[in-house]
Amino acid sequence: MGLHAVNGAPASVPTGITGPEKLAEVAVGATSGALIAANANRRKLILQNLHATQVAYLSLAGANGTAPDAVAAKGIAVAGGETLVLPFAGAVKVIASGASTPVRVQEL
Repeated sequence: MGLHAVNGAPASVPTGITGPEKLAEVAVGATSGALIAANANRRKLILQNLHATQVAYLSLAGANGTAPDAVAAKGIAVAGGETLVLPFAGAVKVIASGASTPVRVQEL
């Protein structure tokens, strides 16, 4: 799927997570980038920060369908090792407190 960011570059957008598990892992950087595109068929979104100490900050799409840029130390914080489950079908942008923060995303 080629989903990665290096040295603070934005994450790539897994616009159509494929396979029966609908699971992807993204290396999030210190620059805001798209984590996942909107999907009207999505019932839940599971996000897991796989890093031990770095924090991932999320920005969710509003009524206009576009997520504003994520900002470090603002928005929805997912601490290292934590998982967040959202009943959300909109687009999500993400930024991390450090480069190469692995984030796993799954749609249900």
